[in-house]
Amino acid sequence: MSWRESISREIFIQARTTIVLNMRFMDMAVFRLRPVAAPLTLATDGECLYYSPVWLLKRYRDEANAVTRDYLHVLQHCVFRHPFISTLVDDRLWDLACDIAVEGLICELNIPIL
Repeated sequence: MSWRESISREIFIQARTTIVLNMRFMDMAVFRLRPVAAPLTLATDGECLYYSPVWLLKRYRDEANAVTRDYLHVLQHCVFRHPFISTLVDDRLWDLACDIAVEGLICELNIPIL
């Protein structure tokens, strides 16, 4: 494991802890996704949380709480089963609608660290 991956995993542990401390009801969802380094920014298939260590470190450096918010954003997509749709849906419009719904919910939670 590279030093970037090692530090990235520590950042994810911090983000998970922050989410669980502020929203205990999210504990099952938080611990369900397994972080895996990949050549993406941040994505999930419902089992793994794929991330680019370089992207994550830059994101954390620019705004430490942004990683926690991003993690919560991905979790909300899974909780609402957004990634699991039929082939009859326009993927681009579905993704946009889901992002709007998830961001609206995060804003309504009004958690100071996000």
